[in-house]
Amino acid sequence: MIGDLDMMNRAARLGARGIGRVEPNPLVGCVIVNSDGEVIGQGWHRQFGQPHAEIHALEDCRKRGHNPRGSTMYITLEPCNHTGKTPPCTEAIIEAGVVRCVIARPDPSPAGGGAKRLGEARIVVDWIDCPRAARLTDSFVHRITTKRPWVIVKWAQTLDGAIATRDGKSRWVSNASSRAAVHRLRARMDIVMTGVGTVLSDDPMLTPRNTRRISRQLRRVIVDPSLITPIEAQIVRTAHDVPTTIAVDATVAASHAPLVEQFEDRGVEILPITPLMGDLDLTELMETLSELHHATRLLVEAGGGLVGKLLRAQLVDELITYTAPKVLGDAESIGPVRGLNPKSMDAAIALQLIRTRSIGGDIEAIYRPMREVEHV
Repeated sequence: MIGDLDMMNRAARLGARGIGRVEPNPLVGCVIVNSDGEVIGQGWHRQFGQPHAEIHALEDCRKRGHNPRGSTMYITLEPCNHTGKTPPCTEAIIEAGVVRCVIARPDPSPAGGGAKRLGEARIVVDWIDCPRAARLTDSFVHRITTKRPWVIVKWAQTLDGAIATRDGKSRWVSNASSRAAVHRLRARMDIVMTGVGTVLSDDPMLTPRNTRRISRQLRRVIVDPSLITPIEAQIVRTAHDVPTTIAVDATVAASHAPLVEQFEDRGVEILPITPLMGDLDLTELMETLSELHHATRLLVEAGGGLVGKLLRAQLVDELITYTAPKVLGDAESIGPVRGLNPKSMDAAIALQLIRTRSIGGDIEAIYRPMREVEHV
């Protein structure tokens, strides 16, 4: 007989279908099972502002000719208990006659509290530990509890850890399949961030290309304390088409009003950030991006300097690496992270491997800092 964990994993797979379409709402999946253990309805949150997963699952149940009364509902996140863009899901569950709800995670947002309401209606509420469901809602819970987006750092490297030759040549470390995977990843992000050094050396576009489904209108963000991004950079020239922000030292922005105006005339948002030890307060930057642009997931594609600063500030929630079957063997080749300088191996940043897969001979690996793996 299929158990609770299997059903919750199924709900999590359904919820993942909403990636890029429901943010800043959470990704949620739902499965309804009758007393015989038969799946009679399922759904997921499909679009921001539209009905939630539980409502879609109840509708699916009825379309199949089933009555949800007496059923068990598996939900990856605690049902909402407030009226916002949609009515509270708790009332629909109660009205439908569901007798048991199995939930993977409490909702820390003001919309939460649904489990209590269900209990008051004498619906049995059981909590289950499901890593797949937890990962589905990590970015949402993180944004609610920290006021910052979920930050993913990505890089491609050789087997001996180089992202470029000593003179900065990096085309191409990874293969075409890995690069296509990165474009699909970008297409699901709210923000893609880079440092001004990458803009000066590579003049990137940082947009998803050759993808069948672009789920989000992403925003590009350049971390540029001194405002030295070239006016003619591709990112600036395309700012009217793709939202673009340059994060600048607030004192520099105030003292370079004509230059700021030039960027703004080209459609670039100049975002003044408090200086911190000769750089920017990156925590303030993340919080500001979350508040201004409702950013839930942010992808960093940058050189080792910015990556090192983000790691040192404990602002990285996930790392994705693409390791190519190549060896440079050059002690002066460029690495993916700089500036940490631990005194011993014990002082290194500890990561946990979440999963790996082969992509055309490259190895994609996903890691999380140990502080982020409690649900893995």
